[in-house]
Amino acid sequence: MNNKRIASKIFLYSILFFYIPTLIIGVVLTILFKYEENLNNKKIINNSLTYFEKAINQKKYEGFDKINSMLYHSGFLKKLQNKDWGGIKKYFEESSKKLEINGFVLYTIINGKTEILCKTIDDDNNRFVGVQKALDEIYFFDSLIYFNYVFPVSSAGNSIYYIYAKIVINKNCLESPSLMGINFKVIDTESGKTVFNTKKIFNPKDKENSFYFISKFRILQGADKYKIEVEAPKKMYSVRFDRIKFIAAVVVLLWIISTGAFFILMNNKLVVPLGLIIDSVGKISKGNYDDKLEILNDNEIGDLANKINEVSSFLKINEEQINSINQNLEIKIFERTKSLKEALEKLREYNNQKTDLFYTIVHDIKNPLTVINGYATMILQYPNFSEDKKKDFVKKIVRETERLTKMLNDFLVSIREEENLYKTQYSPIDILPILEYFYTIYEVQAKESTIDFVWDVQTPLPLVNGNKEKIEHVLSNLLSNAFKFTEDKGMIKISARVEENVIKVGVADTGSGIEEGKEKAIFDKFKKLEDNKSGTGLGLYIASQIIANHNGSIWAKNNVGGKGCTFYFTLPYIKDEN
Repeated sequence: MNNKRIASKIFLYSILFFYIPTLIIGVVLTILFKYEENLNNKKIINNSLTYFEKAINQKKYEGFDKINSMLYHSGFLKKLQNKDWGGIKKYFEESSKKLEINGFVLYTIINGKTEILCKTIDDDNNRFVGVQKALDEIYFFDSLIYFNYVFPVSSAGNSIYYIYAKIVINKNCLESPSLMGINFKVIDTESGKTVFNTKKIFNPKDKENSFYFISKFRILQGADKYKIEVEAPKKMYSVRFDRIKFIAAVVVLLWIISTGAFFILMNNKLVVPLGLIIDSVGKISKGNYDDKLEILNDNEIGDLANKINEVSSFLKINEEQINSINQNLEIKIFERTKSLKEALEKLREYNNQKTDLFYTIVHDIKNPLTVINGYATMILQYPNFSEDKKKDFVKKIVRETERLTKMLNDFLVSIREEENLYKTQYSPIDILPILEYFYTIYEVQAKESTIDFVWDVQTPLPLVNGNKEKIEHVLSNLLSNAFKFTEDKGMIKISARVEENVIKVGVADTGSGIEEGKEKAIFDKFKKLEDNKSGTGLGLYIASQIIANHNGSIWAKNNVGGKGCTFYFTLPYIKDEN
């Protein structure tokens, strides 16, 4: 923000001495013009309302004069004396058309009761009961104005007759050059509805461009139940003020343009060069010496720019020399650091391999020893077993001993040749005999624990490319865990199926299952299925590494709708080309 300080001050001074006074003058002029404009418009609207009411009264009294001249015609009076009601009705009908009267009612009052003699309109009889003078009632409806009037007419004898007439004025009769463009809207004060409007089409947008004035009728009698709203377009009465405002706006605009030109001139001659100098100094402070100032001003600012360019060139030469020395040192430090990192990484890798090997040996020895101990214990506890049964147990003990011996030999070979620790020999094998062997191995243990040991294996199964001992290790681990966590009278099932391009093997149990959210974590190193159970937590980790080396997958999930869980692993089978 530093390179903007001078520009900000110039702009601030422009606002203080030019723009703010201009804005104040413009606001004051606008308020004065608006005030005078509103006074003038209100005066015009008041005059228009007075003219509108006078025009209605004039039309009303013209109607009264026409009716008086009609009723005092000799022909009408003669028919009245002769009580020619049919002739009078016909006379009323002809007069209504000529005089633009809505209709007539001829009635008399005898003993306080109204007797209608003839009429040409349907109207409420109670409207003129007992009335002997003008009602002076006025009604607005749509584009029409109605006046009710009662005329007393004397005849020969003691009878007095009354004539009720309804005078109608159409809004078109009120049009005048003095009222052009002005709209009069009559509103019923009780219902709030508009009952009369001189404008044929009402546009809601006109509200934004019109003056409004609402008042009671001042001159018109019989219109107490109504109020009138006068609407006059602004454009009709604002021409003079618009011209004044236009001149004021032009003056303000010229003032703003002149101050803007002053600001631009000061900005180009002073602010922009200083901004370039500040940016250049900032770049130099960050080590960028290539950009040179190109300020051609023949003044102090130009001299300052040249001095900055000389300093930049001098600093660039010194920095290049220092960078050359630093670069040589960095190369030597990098080479030494790289050698140390490689040695440290090899040491860590060697230590991890030794640790993994130790835990692998301990865990793999444990499983066959468990089987051997089981069968040996059974022989000692049950001496009544048949010789064939005992021989079968001894054979299995021998086979587990041989497997343990071979495993130890493999470990010894791995210790001698560390670089081949994780290399395994693969060949086509049939896993069905492996599954059958482990089924027979654990069948006796299942009977001892009253566990339902289920065989659900598809036969035959295709060959897989793998290592027999490693696959046996996986099955031994999964079955050992299943029997460890399954209580008496539970169920364990071995299954195998061909699915797509793999053989899917499963070991299901009705044990305690796996804690939700830990289905993947149990395959991590040193993770146990349950903390209170014995074991090193390496079995599932070793099994997952073996299956991964066979290009397969291993996972576990809890049984749906029941107890326990199922461990699955897949092995790609060898496709038969024939």
